[in-house]
Amino acid sequence: MAGGGGKRAHVAYLVAFASFPGDHRREEFETTTAERGVAFGLTPKFEGQMENITTPAGRDVTLNCRIHYLGGHRVGWVKKDTRALQAVSLDIITSNPRVWVSHLDVLTWSLHIKNVQKEDSGRYMCQINTNPMMVQEAYLNILLPPDFIAENTSSDVIVPEESTAQLTCKAKGDPDPTITWRREDTSDIILRETGGMKYSARAYVGDVLTLPKVTRQDMGMYLCIATNGVPPSISKRILLATTFAPTIKVPNQLIGAPRWSNVSIECLVEAYPRSINVWVKDTGKMLVESPKYAVQEIAQSMYVMKMVLTVRDFQKDDVGTYICLAKSSRGETEEIIRLYEIPGPKRKLSPPRYDQNEITASRDGGSHPADKGERVIDDNDEQQQHQHKGNSVEDVIDAGKDAIHHDLSVDHPKSVVAGGGGGGGGGGGAAGKPHLPTTVRNAPDGLGHENTVNPSRHDTISSASTMFMEFLYITLLSHIILLLMVLFW
Repeated sequence: MAGGGGKRAHVAYLVAFASFPGDHRREEFETTTAERGVAFGLTPKFEGQMENITTPAGRDVTLNCRIHYLGGHRVGWVKKDTRALQAVSLDIITSNPRVWVSHLDVLTWSLHIKNVQKEDSGRYMCQINTNPMMVQEAYLNILLPPDFIAENTSSDVIVPEESTAQLTCKAKGDPDPTITWRREDTSDIILRETGGMKYSARAYVGDVLTLPKVTRQDMGMYLCIATNGVPPSISKRILLATTFAPTIKVPNQLIGAPRWSNVSIECLVEAYPRSINVWVKDTGKMLVESPKYAVQEIAQSMYVMKMVLTVRDFQKDDVGTYICLAKSSRGETEEIIRLYEIPGPKRKLSPPRYDQNEITASRDGGSHPADKGERVIDDNDEQQQHQHKGNSVEDVIDAGKDAIHHDLSVDHPKSVVAGGGGGGGGGGGAAGKPHLPTTVRNAPDGLGHENTVNPSRHDTISSASTMFMEFLYITLLSHIILLLMVLFW
């Protein structure tokens, strides 16, 4: 009996299905009467509640409506606030190309909206055409990321120094955005209360940032950042500038430099708007870029400019007063720097020394500068700038040889003249010929007081010769050691 009753119920369902509209798909034909409930006269029934959806704009959303025992009834989708019919069963009614429907299983009917926009927000109804009509609702909430309102947002703000500056930033979105102010260079924002008390803060929250009695230290880029939890957050750069007359700071007003050097002088100019900056000599001459002068301007901040003047090959004519001058629409100012000459560094050389067994003789008498002690080289002396530049062993040896050669070739007051020292006898015939120095070795004591040898000059020659021999000995020894290392390696 139970089996026969089931067969009659299935036949009744087939008869009922034949009268249904042709929009039903084939799988509905295979559905049992237990789901449809046609044979037993069951009314449709919603399963659970439709879920509310919150999503950022630009996403795709799906509203699902699950129904039991739908039978021959149809499902419709309606946007409640506009009363706009979206779809009936699988037929699209709305002209919105982003809307479509699906019926992927027996119980679930779905409404799909692609790339949702703010106008898609609202309540959606899933309806069954029963009598009375059966309805379920779900709310679609579309979130919007922040977006600035241009007409209510400040552009660059330029005010006189010590006045009040007001920076405004407005943004829209869903939910309403929060505005945060920061400085682009990460420094603190200086805030001042009504009573004149000031304090600093890393950030300030609010649509309007008010800065009373602004100074040049408040100048710079400020960031207006809008956030509401819906990505992306956005920011806007707003310039705050204060105008003031130029001022000049001079790190050093008195500078000394040795001759032949390159000397630089500096001025720090603070001005906004930017000033025209020039260098002028005390003679009234404007100094510009040239082989003699190098002129630079280096921006150190929005309102600070460093002026640098370099005087090349400093000479006596360059001594004097230099004027750095700054001029703008807000005013002008100047400062002076005095440049003077200082002595250059001095270096000392030991006096030349002579071998005790050698005496330099010459026909002409005269003193030798080596007898007076040390020889001094002054870097400011133009005639001695090129001397003694090397510090190598070869330079020392060459300098020693030159000194010995020079001192042996210059007449000495106590020299012995070869070829006669008396009246006009035999010595007169050689008066017009070049005087060549004659070296007398191991002169006997009987030559008298004229042959007395200066002991200091003997020591000088001996020291130079000894130093040269030591150098040769060390060089030879190093070559022998190197050869032995190669042989035994």
